[in-house]
Amino acid sequence: MIWWPVLLELGKRGIDHLPAVWRYGVCAYIESRWATAEQRWWRQKAQEFYDGLGRPATVLSGPFQGMPYINRSSGSAFLPKILGTYEMELRPAVEAICAAQPDLLVDIGAAEGYYAVGLARRLPRLRVRAYEIYPPARLMLQELIRLNRVGPRVRLGRWCTPRRLECALSEAQRPVVICDCEGAEDDLILPTQTPSLARAHLLVELHEAAAPGIGARLKERLAPTHRITEYPARSRTVADAPPGLVVEPGQVRLVLSERGHPAVAQSWYFCQPLESAARPSQEPMAVGEAGRLGRGRRA
Repeated sequence: MIWWPVLLELGKRGIDHLPAVWRYGVCAYIESRWATAEQRWWRQKAQEFYDGLGRPATVLSGPFQGMPYINRSSGSAFLPKILGTYEMELRPAVEAICAAQPDLLVDIGAAEGYYAVGLARRLPRLRVRAYEIYPPARLMLQELIRLNRVGPRVRLGRWCTPRRLECALSEAQRPVVICDCEGAEDDLILPTQTPSLARAHLLVELHEAAAPGIGARLKERLAPTHRITEYPARSRTVADAPPGLVVEPGQVRLVLSERGHPAVAQSWYFCQPLESAARPSQEPMAVGEAGRLGRGRRA
């Protein structure tokens, strides 16, 4: 189809420069064309479950319970976000971040804004710089920002670089970095180029498939300045459902698990500056223990 390569080229040149009515149409078309038959099937079943719940408009559980949310997501399944089971392994880290009372969050790979907007709501004085390169996700992020009325404190960007990261962190007293950028963490979490990382809390998703050995490299780079805790992903169970929601065992993958896939190797590093490190509210897994106990995958 001739229009598909044309739309891809428009994406490269910047969908943001199109008139608003065109942007939404083009982004919706791109999303539908990129989806596989399996993904479309999962989305249809998830939509049916969401409709059966009465289409809730706020997050039902977790650290961002009560947050008004849009009815879709980018790069991950929607249902776990609206239900509050998305990356629930990280709840202790999120609470530790909130307890640290940061004054700046740099969210690299913000998608539609689950963390960027969620933390902005939890922390009324927090300033946020959210980086997202995918145009459809940026449109969703702008919508979620408006829905939660945090626009004055959230700045959007496309590409983050070590230089831009250092400029942002150097202006903050208690910065936080959340990084989920499909392997680009190897090029961004560089203390030699970004010395202000030494004062920052970091929550980094490790993408070993895209950057083999990234866990060992980040540990070597950050160990002199941070206490590093590894959170391995685990499969969801019916017990993870929000209170009052009945999920049958056969529905767990569809309803509670990210991307509708069973668990495979996946983990995150939560890095606390040594000068202010404190244990999260639950007992985490220290770096090195994951290998002995077995790894899961983000569900």
